[in-house]
Amino acid sequence: MTKVSVPRTTGPRLVHMTEAGGAIRGSGKLGLPSDIYAGPASNANLSGAALTRRTGLSPTGNFEPIFIPNAAESAFRRPISVGPVTVWQRFTGQQFAPRGVIDLGTGEFTRTGINRGQAFWYTIDVGITGSAVGSGVYLYSTGEGE
Repeated sequence: MTKVSVPRTTGPRLVHMTEAGGAIRGSGKLGLPSDIYAGPASNANLSGAALTRRTGLSPTGNFEPIFIPNAAESAFRRPISVGPVTVWQRFTGQQFAPRGVIDLGTGEFTRTGINRGQAFWYTIDVGITGSAVGSGVYLYSTGEGE
């Protein structure tokens, strides 16, 4: 992977890592049909296992950075920590936007719905956390947790 120059700005910068960089740059649009995730600009220089640890992307993929325009950064949110997946997302600096399209030239974001992938991760996390709490309450109430 080739090192890329990370643009200097006064605020936080986000980068979306993708295997479809050419198509995205060609269209000037990022988004549909996929959900949009981004992480710290420092992810732009990662590959292999280091990129996987920070993003969950495959270590064998050939990912390229697509920098999120400053004007579109307000569409992104940090995950609320409700379980192990969202704690990891928050710890590694990952963010998500609602389903939609970012015009990479202007930074305009057009929302078209909810980020279904993030809704899935919240559901998984709530299930894991709820199961752990429920198991603890059960064990405590039966005397097995003392």
